[in-house]
Amino acid sequence: MAGGADSSPGVGASASLNAYWTSGEGRAKWASSPKPWTTLYTLLRKYMSDAKAKGLATEYFVRVFGHGPGAHH
Repeated sequence: MAGGADSSPGVGASASLNAYWTSGEGRAKWASSPKPWTTLYTLLRKYMSDAKAKGLATEYFVRVFGHGPGAHH
């Protein structure tokens, strides 16, 4: 825990962000794109470092589609 705040997935502010990007309005911004991972990464990169954006884009992609961005399903 950094600074006493729990940043675990699904806890506190991260729960709201996770829900935003994986359902509803946030998901609509990237999930139906021809390149959904790239679109999501680009959106997230506006708010965080390259490494964090890549990690979250992959995490959210898997949550939404059930497989990694490189898998051909």
